[in-house]
Amino acid sequence: MLVIVTVQCKFDNFMMDGFPLYSSAPHLGDLTMNMKCTAEIERTTRTSQPVRYYAIDFGLSRQYTSNTLPEEMLLVLPYGGDKSVPEFQRGELCDLFQVDVYCVGNFVREIFLEGKRRRSNLEFMLPLINAMMYDDPKQRSTMSEVTVVQEFETICGRLSWWQLRAPVSNGALLLRSAYHWSNQIDLIRRSVPSIPMP
Repeated sequence: MLVIVTVQCKFDNFMMDGFPLYSSAPHLGDLTMNMKCTAEIERTTRTSQPVRYYAIDFGLSRQYTSNTLPEEMLLVLPYGGDKSVPEFQRGELCDLFQVDVYCVGNFVREIFLEGKRRRSNLEFMLPLINAMMYDDPKQRSTMSEVTVVQEFETICGRLSWWQLRAPVSNGALLLRSAYHWSNQIDLIRRSVPSIPMP
């Protein structure tokens, strides 16, 4: 089994393939128009049409044949990586898998739970994010699909349908909120799950 450690899990190294959201390929300068800017196109939501997210920029990544590796020293702080990683700060030997776990947690915390782009109604993710960002890398969640997915499913299982379908916004206006809930009622009527899987 080939395992990749990216060492660059940060906000600008994740991309979404948004083409499933549009009735035809949009113009990159105006996402409401088709590629030739001759007609408007229809757009749907990520709940109605699930999308895939991709990690990019593997310039500093390393490949291993298993997800257990001897600790190794990062001699130079990676350019462009998350410089807040506690192991980097302390100049310690690093388990790169746990560095990636911390970086993904920090990315979600900084972009969606704090700062200028903060979104409401995502506070339920804090226990998972905190588990990914322990100072001691041995206490952090692992990036194995089983651990992270199970933790996420456990957290979501405790939420009501209302919480799962609440708007994720940075201060939604009343009109936007009304549109959101009318859309959610339609999704419920069509039995579309609140957490879509591509």
